[in-house]
Amino acid sequence: IFPRAIDGDLLRLVHLTNGFRMLEGTQPLRQGDVVDTHAQIHAVVISESGKLVEVKGVIEREGKGVMEVTSRFLYRGAFNDYQHTFQRTEETPMLVKLQSKKDISVIRSKSWLNW
Repeated sequence: IFPRAIDGDLLRLVHLTNGFRMLEGTQPLRQGDVVDTHAQIHAVVISESGKLVEVKGVIEREGKGVMEVTSRFLYRGAFNDYQHTFQRTEETPMLVKLQSKKDISVIRSKSWLNW
């Protein structure tokens, strides 16, 4: 079900939650709709209880997203493979106004920013 990097025993897998969210401007799914789906692992986090895995998927109708489905699972146990952990977050877009040539120079000097 999950990539080897998650390194979890399916016999220790516990289903935690399912969440459903209708996407803005869409009509509910109806009998007979032809749909497509895609999903992505959004988080692998180690806690005291085990390894939490969050998967988000989108149900599409006619190529447009209709519903987002979020499922969370827990692999019970002790884990220390922190190199395989991550968490995707959706950030609020921000506007930064560069007021001077000095501001632009500082931003351009950052290796993590591509121009």
